[in-house]
Amino acid sequence: DERLLGFLETFKKIEDRAGKHSSPKPWREGQGIQPDEKQLSKKPEYPWWKPDHRFVSATSPCLSRSLFLFESDADKVGVRFPQLYFSREANKKIFQPPMVLVSQGFGKVVFCDFPVLFQDSLQSIHGPPEDEDLLLFLSAYLRSDLAKYYLFHTSSKLGIDRETVRWEEVLKLPFPLPEDAPSEKAASIVRKVADLLRASRDRVLAKQDRLDNDGWLGLRAKEAAHLQSRTNKLVNEYFGLLENEEWLVEDTVNIYWKSATPSSADEIDIPTIVPVDQCDGIPGYENGLQTYADALASTLNSWAIDQNSRWRVYAEGGIDESSGLAMVTVRIGSKERDFRTTPLIHEVWKDIFGKARRRQHTLSEQRQVFVFDEGVFRILRPSSLAHWTRSSALNDADQIYSQIKLMGERRK
Repeated sequence: DERLLGFLETFKKIEDRAGKHSSPKPWREGQGIQPDEKQLSKKPEYPWWKPDHRFVSATSPCLSRSLFLFESDADKVGVRFPQLYFSREANKKIFQPPMVLVSQGFGKVVFCDFPVLFQDSLQSIHGPPEDEDLLLFLSAYLRSDLAKYYLFHTSSKLGIDRETVRWEEVLKLPFPLPEDAPSEKAASIVRKVADLLRASRDRVLAKQDRLDNDGWLGLRAKEAAHLQSRTNKLVNEYFGLLENEEWLVEDTVNIYWKSATPSSADEIDIPTIVPVDQCDGIPGYENGLQTYADALASTLNSWAIDQNSRWRVYAEGGIDESSGLAMVTVRIGSKERDFRTTPLIHEVWKDIFGKARRRQHTLSEQRQVFVFDEGVFRILRPSSLAHWTRSSALNDADQIYSQIKLMGERRK
């Protein structure tokens, strides 16, 4: 995590390209209008728009279920804001297309290609028409797992308190331009993402007249979910992420984020405590323990190849449901083999635990048994997913590699 975050920190941020109305930066950013609801002592401002100007509320369901904001989603503003505390008149461009709208808390992101008003619970990033492709890519990036991963680690509240992200934290997201991005295909990736989003927009618009409002919102939500995995991969490629870095991102978003702030003290649907063999609803973990084992073996074998070693490792493992324990055994051989499920019975794990306890007096107070036994590595832990993620496999690969290297030095 530290290495990946350090890598992302080397890039320019969104704030380096987007500024307030007086900024020389090419894009504009800012919050929406703020009504004078509290009758503050500040001299009130008055609307600078006409009653037929379009307006969208931050509570509109279209914002959480779509990639785009359409004109039919917005109402006429009318005279609902007779007085304003902040009108943002000096920063009018944030209400003009092309723009990306982001809700407070970072839960909603949509692209908008028509003029629309909104209150300060929504924020906007506006750019010139020639930057439409880049802004479409930005909207996909802000919805991506990578952006969520970065904010999970860097925002002041996300994963700790409420699920909110301050606007200034969003603006600090890494956002290199194509010429500065790690991928040699960065410019074509931007165009591809923009084309994917436009095609999605055209598909849902073509069916609007055939569906009622609920049906159309459902179609838009389905379309957004369908595109998410494709745009995630393209965003990762744009930033040059390695496979193990993609594992960190996906585990953070799908497991750790969703486990960090449960909605109630007695909530049991928390990914980290779900048994690893019951993870069908968690992306990437449909095969249970095999996901961890494959990540562990592939990581170690990739290092063996880098070292020109003729040795390879393969893994097998199983779960003892009565005790709530799982064990993976890593064996060294001359070739790679597929993961094999082996039964974990009481006698097996008790024997391993007993051998390890005799070697280390404090082991009974630890959360795992990690031991080299009879020419193999055995890892014994509770069966909850927190102990068997791909992120855990990366850390365990480090430990196993260190032990192998240490044994080699001792033999010398």
